[in-house]
Amino acid sequence: MLLDDRTLLVITRVGAEKRRLLWSYDLVSGKLRRIAEFPNRNSTLIAENVTVNGGNIAWWASYKEPGKQRVARIWTVPVGGGTPRKVTDVPLEDVMKKGHIRALEVVGSDVVFSRESGGVYTAPLRGGTPHLVPGTEGQHLLRWPWVGSHSKQAVFAKLFNIKTRERRDAVVRPGEKFVRCGVNRCYGHSSSGGPGPRVFARDRDGSREQTLPSVIEVGDDPGLERFYKGTLMKGVVLHDALTGTSADLGVRQDKQGVTTIPDGGFDRLMAYQVGKEMYVVDLAAIE
Repeated sequence: MLLDDRTLLVITRVGAEKRRLLWSYDLVSGKLRRIAEFPNRNSTLIAENVTVNGGNIAWWASYKEPGKQRVARIWTVPVGGGTPRKVTDVPLEDVMKKGHIRALEVVGSDVVFSRESGGVYTAPLRGGTPHLVPGTEGQHLLRWPWVGSHSKQAVFAKLFNIKTRERRDAVVRPGEKFVRCGVNRCYGHSSSGGPGPRVFARDRDGSREQTLPSVIEVGDDPGLERFYKGTLMKGVVLHDALTGTSADLGVRQDKQGVTTIPDGGFDRLMAYQVGKEMYVVDLAAIE
């Protein structure tokens, strides 16, 4: 992710150890600046859902100390660097049933997060007990202040804005499945319009529907709700739904025949590795 238009937030691993380091990388000068090392004692998952806003970086890690209940511990550190500080512990009393933390954001002087089982919570960055945001039972955080629900047919088809109480319910038609929605657009599979499943994208109100290439990976959120990734025998392509054009990312199958899809989700940045080179693409810079 970007700290600003020229500075990248980077996580590195030290050898084969669990140690993880957080850096800022100047895209113009190529200079690295160490921000912090992630605490990892008694941790099984390190540096999950790293997020930054307002000069503060936050993340969570899973901890199990002897004789104590497993927790998801949320940490924070200033962008300028320093020693990570604990924000709060979230009990993980039944991970298989309730899951881990699914989404995490820094919002003003608070962190906001949701559990895989539902519920949107806030906790002060300075440290304190997390509290459920009223009316978000069973809901999930998409992108603050938008929260919504999941169903077997669609993810985030129903949204509401915590701050304004605005609702945005997406059109989901019979025969459609694997539907995933952002704040403004949705995409998924439709059984209508041909002999096989059709991949579609459209606005939440049902307008501006278009058919996407069949190679699109349904289940992988499109960058900026516009850029979709797909796989061919040759490798991975990036498809721009706005212009209808596609580009070869240079990603190829490994020796085991596995093709790795680049990370990114709805974010503006997409990162992937080709050989020994790491590529970072700012999708917001594409006209």
